[in-house]
Amino acid sequence: MRKMLKVIYGKSRSGKTTYIYNKIKENYDKNINENRQAYLIVPEQFSLSTEEKLVDFLDRGGLFNVEVLTLQRMAYYVFNELGLTIDNITDVGKRIILYNILNKRRF
Repeated sequence: MRKMLKVIYGKSRSGKTTYIYNKIKENYDKNINENRQAYLIVPEQFSLSTEEKLVDFLDRGGLFNVEVLTLQRMAYYVFNELGLTIDNITDVGKRIILYNILNKRRF
């Protein structure tokens, strides 16, 4: 299955969150039917509030095919997928490895 990373960026109050939530809502049922997962990567301090807001926005009672991730959690998934352990790598080391992986993949 093809995986895709889409980066959304812009100035504060430019509509990024609304755009992302609408895209997730637009594809929600389709993704469930096709057993596809969507990941929303947010800063550590916004993970819980983002999950709560997204559940309210979707009005579906839960997030069945959407996962809100922090960069640290995403790093865990990527390293686990590659069979790497990250127990002894510093936060800076993790960021460097993630940057290199993303740069090579040209996401």
